[in-house]
Amino acid sequence: MPVGVVSTWSTDGFFRETKDKVEYRKKEGCAVVEMECSALSACAAFRKVVWGMILYTADSLADVEKYDERHWGGGGNADEYALALCLDAVLEL
Repeated sequence: MPVGVVSTWSTDGFFRETKDKVEYRKKEGCAVVEMECSALSACAAFRKVVWGMILYTADSLADVEKYDERHWGGGGNADEYALALCLDAVLEL
């Protein structure tokens, strides 16, 4: 499975992907944005528990002029890939 390690922009803001914000974060080196990881990471740190999260792309704003829904992550074998990655991660622990 192809994977990549990239910088992630984390936010919980409504209407978070404005054109200006996307361009600003891209200039910072961010490749993706997500909304749940930061909150769950903070909870895990507070509780002092081992935690991990697998992020995969659903839609894309790589080109803000041509929004790409990408079937919201529902196409192909996304669920199977996510399960396989999770099981591999658990076995590594």
